[in-house]
Amino acid sequence: MRGAALFAVAALAVAGWLHLHTQKVAETDVFYHFSPYAVQYAREGPFASVMPRLAYSPLGKIPGDFWYGFHLFLAPFTLLQDPLLRIKAAGIAALAILLITTYLVFRRSRMLVPWLWPFVMLFSSGLITWRFTMVRPHVLSVALAMVLFSFMAEGSLWAVFAVSAAIGFVHLAYSWLPLVVAVTMAPVIRSVHGAWPWQRLALVVGGLAAGWVLRPHPIGTLHLLYVQVFRLMLESGPGHIRSADEVTPILGSGSYVLSLSFLIAWLVLLAGVVIAIGLRRLRLSGRDGIVFWGSLALSVIFYTMAVRVAVLFVDQWAPFATLFIACSVTQLLRSSSQPVGLASATIRRVLLVGGAAMVAGMVIFSLSGYNRTISAEFVQPDRL
Repeated sequence: MRGAALFAVAALAVAGWLHLHTQKVAETDVFYHFSPYAVQYAREGPFASVMPRLAYSPLGKIPGDFWYGFHLFLAPFTLLQDPLLRIKAAGIAALAILLITTYLVFRRSRMLVPWLWPFVMLFSSGLITWRFTMVRPHVLSVALAMVLFSFMAEGSLWAVFAVSAAIGFVHLAYSWLPLVVAVTMAPVIRSVHGAWPWQRLALVVGGLAAGWVLRPHPIGTLHLLYVQVFRLMLESGPGHIRSADEVTPILGSGSYVLSLSFLIAWLVLLAGVVIAIGLRRLRLSGRDGIVFWGSLALSVIFYTMAVRVAVLFVDQWAPFATLFIACSVTQLLRSSSQPVGLASATIRRVLLVGGAAMVAGMVIFSLSGYNRTISAEFVQPDRL
């Protein structure tokens, strides 16, 4: 308990520094999320139906909100008199929740030094740092997806339902995320336990349905989701979809660079897994096996999506790649049956020193990229 409290203080301090050391904000969507949505919910209550200030948009005509839970999360921050402080405080809270949640997931998964890995994730690159300092619903959705992963691996069935419902409630447009996590983990669980996790899969779907229904206007929300996903994206054609930087693949955008040290660590461990499988030296069972193979599969999927489809998938790649790296390092350092003394004190020291140097380089690279992003991408809040 003391460790969790100390980590929470550290998480708040880091989140506070990232948000408060500049007067700019990470991107412009935050203005839309605060006003009209959060402001109107704060003034009229959680059952406000349409947004009259958006009279020429479907959002002003159709009652519904597929970011409903996220906008309720923002509503209390509208009580702050300073509009910029509202954004900063909400951003600090969201990022701290993400860091604390991932810490608890790493600790629950019995990783070594669980306090380290959330910061490795956050500073894995300047791009990741930037995207997690945005005041947008994906920050909370990623935190909840990590919790869902943990309970899919082991734990209460009702926790799977509750977390899935929370994702649907906070950000219905991200309903695909728990489905990807659950479907990817299903064959891993089958290979470890010998049975398909049909109950957990059904509870993920049921939880998403509950998260959709638990809002004032579920039918209107589906209509708005249709407008965004089908009419705006698909009917507008690929030229419109590519108009936003975050839906440009990494390979098609020279402005996004991932931290080489983090990427190399992930790729080296991926190669190590292939070699270990070939040598039949990697034997993991039970929860450890599910976490290891599940995080590996999800990190490969989301990295492929980021490279080939849209850069925004790095939001999911970073936490699951970090989980895979943490699991790999943990299993390697705990092993006592590997050849050539991989668990020996000397090798441990080499791994720890090398890992520390890599983390230090990664943080320096990330902060350098993050500071460049502040100059290039952050905006002055003058439109408030």
